Amino acid sequence: MPLTQAQLDDFAVYARRPETWIGGPRGHLAVFEVLADHLDRLRMQSPKPQYEFSGCWFAAYLHAGLAIENAVKASLVGKDPTIIEDGKIDRKKFGYRSGHAFVDACEELLGSLSEVERRVLFKLEEFVVWAGKYNVPMRADVFYNQDSMNALRNAPMNERELIRSLVMRLQEHAHAP
Repeated sequence: MPLTQAQLDDFAVYARRPETWIGGPRGHLAVFEVLADHLDRLRMQSPKPQYEFSGCWFAAYLHAGLAIENAVKASLVGKDPTIIEDGKIDRKKFGYRSGHAFVDACEELLGSLSEVERRVLFKLEEFVVWAGKYNVPMRADVFYNQDSMNALRNAPMNERELIRSLVMRLQEHAHAP
């Protein structure tokens, strides 16, 4: 059944509000924190259950990436409400990779990023695109790119703080006039 113009307009009002998008980052960041805490406990156990460890690890980074992605989308919708038109979201305006790209958008929104922040964002972007969902990359060139694969495996000591900080900065940006 086709939607009425009133329903399409109502959706546009709802989806064009940055506040609508802000709940997502908060929820995903909370799940990331719970899983990261559980991972810390698993690291101290001997022997640790590998399936539980790896499942939590992949899920934690997927949720961290989704927190960033939704915070970016809140800011982008605030800057350009026409991302929402005709009852749908124009994912192309969110970036390539079906709307999951956010490294460049973060830099555009927040200004220059440190090299460590860019590496963490690249890692999280890969987790959203494929690593949090699939056992292998979506493309062979990623699998054979040592820099990309190393970015997924490595983490700076303050990675959790960096992720929290990036989400918070993006959320603040979404609320900025």
